[in-house]
Amino acid sequence: MRKLKLVFLISIFATFCANAQILTFSKSKAINFQNTVRSYYELPLLNLDRELSTDAQFWADEMARTDVFDFSDSDYGETLYRLNKSEFILPRNPYLDAAVGWLQAYEEPEYYQTLCEDCNYVGYGKSENDFYIYVVAKYDKLYK
Repeated sequence: MRKLKLVFLISIFATFCANAQILTFSKSKAINFQNTVRSYYELPLLNLDRELSTDAQFWADEMARTDVFDFSDSDYGETLYRLNKSEFILPRNPYLDAAVGWLQAYEEPEYYQTLCEDCNYVGYGKSENDFYIYVVAKYDKLYK
């Protein structure tokens, strides 16, 4: 019985680690895309920040819970993305899809925030409900 419990716990831990690696990989794809564009403009590259990711995750969860798509009261720079789950094709990586969308929004606040020259750190969060997938990016500075 002890061996069975141990095997069960190990399998749960392995699943958790695999999911964490997929999540980190998904966020890395988004930050790499943003950094490719930032390097073109000779801007400092962004680094993933745990505290900003925690704050972004909190806000993504809140938007999914309330089904309200709006900015938080945070002092951090922020970009938001909402994907309707009834779309024909859902992206494999919502973080990357959001990052591309923010940079396609030329001359919109999310475009300028993504290319903020004073920003060095970013954090991402993602949450969903029955209808939408929400992605939030929090930046250490608000663009000027």
